[in-house]
Amino acid sequence: MKNLIKDLLKSISFSLILIILITNSSCQKKPVVNSQVSTTSIEGNWKLVSIVDSTSNTTIPAGFISHITFQNDSLKGKTGAVQYFGSYILSSNNNLTINQLGTTLNLDIYENLEIKYLTLLKSVNSYAISADSLILYSSNRVHYISFVKY
Repeated sequence: MKNLIKDLLKSISFSLILIILITNSSCQKKPVVNSQVSTTSIEGNWKLVSIVDSTSNTTIPAGFISHITFQNDSLKGKTGAVQYFGSYILSSNNNLTINQLGTTLNLDIYENLEIKYLTLLKSVNSYAISADSLILYSSNRVHYISFVKY
């Protein structure tokens, strides 16, 4: 009975976090100007390499699969068992705004990593591309997500 209650509370907590992410993703963000100019398109398929925030450089476990696809002002992807989708706007100086980020409610053993990734993804406001690498930055440029093209 205790495990059932714990599982129920865990599901409710995760659902509330996702609702907050979806609700907040439609808010306008003030873009940060990135002085680097991209010569490569953000469009395409990108595989997650690392997540860096103010407290850690998160190692991506071998069994964890996460990717994002940018195409025609829409984005979609998968992180662990969670599928997500939304839209994006590119503007001058490599500014990037991600809007209307929605997710499925699947849970798996990588729940904390999935939440960290999606939370950081919704705060992205600029990017840089170099060769086959993509970096999505949050406003303070201390937090970022790195990808490689595949």
